[in-house]
Amino acid sequence: METWAESTATLLCPQCRATFRKEKLRINVAMDKATRDFPVKCNSKGCRWKGNYSDANDHLRHCPKVRERCPNEGCQHVAAREEMTAHACPKERIACSGCQLSVTREKLQFHRTSLCRNSAVLCPLRCGASLPRRNINLHLHKCPENASICQVAGYKRIVKKKDINVHFKEASTSHFALQSGGIKRLRGIIYYKKYNIEPIEPKVERVVSFCWRIPIPDKPLKSGPFIDDNCRWRGLYSGQQKLFLQLLSASHLVTREIQ
Repeated sequence: METWAESTATLLCPQCRATFRKEKLRINVAMDKATRDFPVKCNSKGCRWKGNYSDANDHLRHCPKVRERCPNEGCQHVAAREEMTAHACPKERIACSGCQLSVTREKLQFHRTSLCRNSAVLCPLRCGASLPRRNINLHLHKCPENASICQVAGYKRIVKKKDINVHFKEASTSHFALQSGGIKRLRGIIYYKKYNIEPIEPKVERVVSFCWRIPIPDKPLKSGPFIDDNCRWRGLYSGQQKLFLQLLSASHLVTREIQ
């Protein structure tokens, strides 16, 4: 009767079907006195308890053989009370040791390996660093294995941070040439703006490649003339490891260094 009364605020008498509130429920003193010494036994499977009716409720509250459902939300496991402590419920909520967030047991491992902000993880760029997941993005900006395009305008090589100093030394000549060309272009722009001259933008329509075999590299050399796109050209070698192209068909010879 007590268990039945606890399930709802408004009760329905199983005998006369009248409704009443559980606050109105009172023990029938005469009936209780008449039945309290009745001999009863526990109905739970495997339990051998026997005693008086007055002690039955106290026994049921502690009987190890009473079958009950796991109290965790979403779990349908039913077992004897004495076996429930061995039940590693997948729905049990456990505090993550890293961030203290409450997570169900079945999702705890995934949370630790993929979501927990304080779990230690290895750098995804494989530099060997181990740090909390919350600091990964900050680390990637400084990671020696992180790669980026060379900051010198026009130089498109991708270099890792750990190799940047070596790259600056090895590519210093190319960097100087590119930066010198950039300075010349800026000076040209300033000159054109100063005198209101419409700048002429060079356009590359195609690229021609060729190979020279130079038997005596320390002496100046020049190639025979060749024609490309109705223009006569020749190649020049200064003897100082510098190559030039010379336009012969122009009214005035035009010579440009090849970089």
